[in-house]
Amino acid sequence: MADYTNPIPAGNAPGTSAVVRNTDYGREYYGEQAFWKMQTGFLDALFGFTRQENLVLITVLKNIHPCTNTYDGTIKGLARRADVDEKTVRSALLKMQEKNILAPVAPGQWMLNPRLLAKGSFLQEVKLMATYDTCQGKKVHGATVIDDKTGELVTLPNEYATVEQFYEAQAAERFVKLYRDFFSAISGLSETELKILVYILQAMDLGKNMYIGTLEKIKVHCGCSTATVSRAMTQFVNRNLMVKEFDGCWRINPGMIITGHPRKAKAIESAYKYSH
Repeated sequence: MADYTNPIPAGNAPGTSAVVRNTDYGREYYGEQAFWKMQTGFLDALFGFTRQENLVLITVLKNIHPCTNTYDGTIKGLARRADVDEKTVRSALLKMQEKNILAPVAPGQWMLNPRLLAKGSFLQEVKLMATYDTCQGKKVHGATVIDDKTGELVTLPNEYATVEQFYEAQAAERFVKLYRDFFSAISGLSETELKILVYILQAMDLGKNMYIGTLEKIKVHCGCSTATVSRAMTQFVNRNLMVKEFDGCWRINPGMIITGHPRKAKAIESAYKYSH
């Protein structure tokens, strides 16, 4: 897990309850290889897109600006990037808004819901949450703190009505690390394939990046045929999302999704390479 600096009560800060240290992971944190902080709702949000709409969704996710969680581009430009027609782009964007993945900011600009994916310090994350709520037309009236890095007065999102609630959430923060390669790996998957993949990711042992279960178990849960599950699993292996260790045991690629301390990640990465 990330190592966050605890907020510091300020006592003498006018008009606020606290000065909060806005630590981050350094400039490299925002690079292509750095991880997104994924919350569980993100996987559920992947459902309901056609194969073509999925291409639009992934194109947006791969081009989100990590400091602002925004995507900039025209419908025409997005259609060209995703290699689909403009009708598909409009349909996909509408679904993303309905599923609370995106909120419109301005013509040609959308914001990714930071409650699903975000980068940076915990304070940066909640600042994005407040901005996202504003984009949706919600009045933001959480607690106010001072960002010690910028001197900025920050109004927190509504779930943090007091600074104490913010402190508690910061101390208890949990997330899964999601790497950019994951987006490419799921690009163009069908609805059924995504349903199978999401079930596996939600059911896997995060401590070992391992899913244990028969094809029959997956078939029953996802409501599809054994042949469909078998084809999907082959697809996942070919896309380097996972490897098969033995019948009924699959190890998920830690270079795409993982949680926990970096030392644990190295051990899992070694096991994954050995399984190839």
